Amino acid sequence: MAKVKANVAAIKIKKKVWYSIMAPEAFNGIKIGETYVADAGAAVGRIVQVNLRDVTDNIKDQSVYVQFRITGVTNNTFSTEPVGQYMMPATVKKLTRRTASRMDESFVVVTSDGKRVRIKPVLITVNRTVGSICAALRKACASFVAREAAKVTFLDLMRSIIMRKLQSDVKKKLSKILSEALLYFSL
Repeated sequence: MAKVKANVAAIKIKKKVWYSIMAPEAFNGIKIGETYVADAGAAVGRIVQVNLRDVTDNIKDQSVYVQFRITGVTNNTFSTEPVGQYMMPATVKKLTRRTASRMDESFVVVTSDGKRVRIKPVLITVNRTVGSICAALRKACASFVAREAAKVTFLDLMRSIIMRKLQSDVKKKLSKILSEALLYFSL
């Protein structure tokens, strides 16, 4: 009986390497994480979620998360761009009391660099508010944010939302309609 030689296919095993993930320069270019991959090209396009507290070193930002997309690789370091941000639903629920009115809105704005961005503000009043005033608040908020977003680039819009500048501007604008309202944004 003849011996049959087994054809063993040579399996090439690529060695994995640790890559650092860096935030864009608009977010001070800090290291936001690491990943362990064999092929750097496979990680391009992935979305990374980071707690905003880690980016800003502000404890008040611990309930907000920022999403970054990996765009490229240089010298074992991934570069990123911001994609969006959101607040934890439990935090929004905690802010809404029984005696308050909560208004959720969702609309698309276009920035000056041509990017379409979905903005989802949450307006919370201190006391119960009638429907007509809630409708006026939502309408005024949407028009003001659309005007402000048209003036700036996407990166500047993200920065103003994260630093709460846009929220304070909208709150000042809405104070003419209602004296007390809280405002939170998600992208």
